[in-house]
Amino acid sequence: DYDAYVEALAAGEPPPGDGGEDCGTTIQLAAVESIQYDTDAIKAPAGEDFCIEFTNNDAVPHDVGIVETGFDGDDVDPGQSIVYVIPAMEAGEYTFFCTLHPTAMEGTLTVSD
Repeated sequence: DYDAYVEALAAGEPPPGDGGEDCGTTIQLAAVESIQYDTDAIKAPAGEDFCIEFTNNDAVPHDVGIVETGFDGDDVDPGQSIVYVIPAMEAGEYTFFCTLHPTAMEGTLTVSD
């Protein structure tokens, strides 16, 4: 959960779910004012775990989910960040979205070789 993530970072330890390992590819994604992401298109490598470093720059909580995989990341309070570790995915196009604001915040995650 988010509190455990923040506590681990404050203690200089790897955050839960990260395993202390390098994510390989890390995608930067942010929530910005007016309940929206800073981009509606992100890319990741096929067949490899990757990370989404998500920063919430809005005034309300947000998160990141991936429709086709059932991934639902922890909620992130305003002014906070989190690193989501995403298990390897097959090549294709997927929809990422904020589960708290699904009709206002969504985009396309392209996974390719």
